[in-house]
Amino acid sequence: MSAAPENLGWLGAIVASSIALVAVQAIWYRLNPKQGIFRSLLAGVLAGLLVQVAAIALWRDWPFVVHFADLCIYVCAAYVFFHLINMGETARRVRLVIELAAAPRGLTRAELLARYGAREIVDRRLGRLAGSGQIRIAGERVMLGDVSVLGMALVVEMFKRLLGRAHEVRRPRVESSSNHV
Repeated sequence: MSAAPENLGWLGAIVASSIALVAVQAIWYRLNPKQGIFRSLLAGVLAGLLVQVAAIALWRDWPFVVHFADLCIYVCAAYVFFHLINMGETARRVRLVIELAAAPRGLTRAELLARYGAREIVDRRLGRLAGSGQIRIAGERVMLGDVSVLGMALVVEMFKRLLGRAHEVRRPRVESSSNHV
């Protein structure tokens, strides 16, 4: 089978550049954690772009539109990856969901405040999470409700483990679905 664009050979450039993005970002961060996550993301994005440039050079007989489409798809993939990492870095909601999943009996408001410190932040997050049904509040207990956001939180946790930052989250233990509303 030839590597002509009509035979889906073009997909290889997208897959290879996306793998380069994730691999270089993870390796860069593990080797240089003090430089921060942003520089490792930048290194990964640039590595993926280099793969795209190499694909253009290697398959220069392909139509320009194929290379342009590959580049656009890669940029979209890099954008999604950036926001997955960013979400894990900044979203207290994800951390809160992970912590509630790790506490089968739930946590008291006081326990949450001790972990987060700022009452206003916790109250605002709890209000949003309760409003969307992702948690339920029973008296002083806050428990995981709808587990849909837990899937997203686990993806973020997976990326943190990939980056060697597993100490920032705990592996959740989810009770049977009968205990969740």
